Amino acid sequence: MGIKNKPYNLLLYCGLLLLIISFFVTKPYGELNLSDTYFITPLAPFIQFAAGILITIWIIYLFTARFLNSIKLTWIHVLLTLAGAVTFIISITTGMTTSVGIEGSTIESTGFTVSILSPVILAVPGQLLYFINLALGLFRK
Repeated sequence: MGIKNKPYNLLLYCGLLLLIISFFVTKPYGELNLSDTYFITPLAPFIQFAAGILITIWIIYLFTARFLNSIKLTWIHVLLTLAGAVTFIISITTGMTTSVGIEGSTIESTGFTVSILSPVILAVPGQLLYFINLALGLFRK
């Protein structure tokens, strides 16, 4: 299960690591303030959700790896997917306060501002690259 030739195995390793970490979360609840509504949410299910997504994408790779065209596109997809998952977890685990301005919705968290759509902006192009890679591989083989 080498990572150099099969970068999608990194998704499995990170997914399992997140799953293990979710059982040892020291901060059991996150605070989410959206406009006038205040939510207290458990953090472990969010981390387990991210782990489940990573492992699901790894399983999809197991069935479609032979049809893919480029290892470089696979690397880019894996790295963008992991970056999206990490950004999602960071935005959930840090106490979030939402402020909606003219420029759009943002989350202010511990001195820095993270866009609400940051995980989506990172992960969606990566998912599109996977389908492009798959389509190129299917048409060329």
